[in-house]
Amino acid sequence: MANSRANNRTALFILATILLTAVAQAVYYYPQLPDKIPSHVTVTGEVDDYMVKSTLFILMLSTIFGTAVFLTLGSLLALTKAPQLVNLPHKEYWFTPERKQATIAFVFMINVKLTIAATLMMVTIFQSIIWVGIGSQVSPGIVISTATGLLCAYFLFIIIQLNRRFKLPDTEQETPT
Repeated sequence: MANSRANNRTALFILATILLTAVAQAVYYYPQLPDKIPSHVTVTGEVDDYMVKSTLFILMLSTIFGTAVFLTLGSLLALTKAPQLVNLPHKEYWFTPERKQATIAFVFMINVKLTIAATLMMVTIFQSIIWVGIGSQVSPGIVISTATGLLCAYFLFIIIQLNRRFKLPDTEQETPT
């Protein structure tokens, strides 16, 4: 149990570091950008919409922070206050009193990892918008496509990890009659 708390603290530290990186990114690039910057870029790298930079920065930072807070606190509240809302296979087995704390710690850790991945994806999108705004030669289509592929692969890894963790032990499996 102490190990899972340490892992959760580490994951929360990583999430906080990513959030601080998003703020540093905004502080560093804000003065370098023109008043109107691209807010949407097609996959081919063509700008098809603009926004006032202050609005874009407020929108992006509030989305990044809001998502991180909502996913982290939301999962913790659901796990501790309303476990009936948690969708796990064999939930009755995993939420018995002797397994409940370990289950909550594990699922919370998975949710924080997913929050980290989603937050990194949003920071990548924000950085891609900034690069287009400052006229960088970096292709946002390639960066975002690569980040999306990595995010999907990570989600698949998490799904496999969850399936392995939450199957019933062999002694608990029902035998066919």
